[in-house]
Amino acid sequence: MPVLDLAPGVVHLLVLAAGLIIVSTLAVITWRYRGRPSIDPPPSTPELTEEAEITAAMRRELRTHVAFLSSVLNELPPAESSRITEALLNGDDLRDFSFPRFRTLASEVDSATDAAAAVVETNLRWLGDIIRQVRTVRSGTHYDWSQFPRVKYNQMIRITRRPLREMAEHLEPPDKAPT
Repeated sequence: MPVLDLAPGVVHLLVLAAGLIIVSTLAVITWRYRGRPSIDPPPSTPELTEEAEITAAMRRELRTHVAFLSSVLNELPPAESSRITEALLNGDDLRDFSFPRFRTLASEVDSATDAAAAVVETNLRWLGDIIRQVRTVRSGTHYDWSQFPRVKYNQMIRITRRPLREMAEHLEPPDKAPT
């Protein structure tokens, strides 16, 4: 004698009802716990936060250096200008500027920024040497301007602006809208 003497249709209804109960139970559990935070919050990574802050600080410092070097370069008039003597006598000769720090900061960004910084450093050191050379001859008033390397001076100013501008654009904060 069979244990359950039920019609096949009744057995099918019992299995279907059991399946619906299980599915609805899982749905209620999911709905109830879906808004809860996980038991173990993701581990905070103070090293990453600290590292990100250090990186941001270095980028800010490099932006400051780039802005300063751009302002020094923008104060230098073309060699044909009547203001060149005054500009070279009164401008910054970059003697106190820390090019090693500038290069270190640039190398931390990426290789393109490092390469641009190398060009900027080489050209601005040359310009600083010219400025000091003009100043050594009795405050520049007795400098032999016929010996002044006008073409190279103008070329150095022109080719140094581009890498400085590219560095400045590359270092802009991501939240700053392009102008």
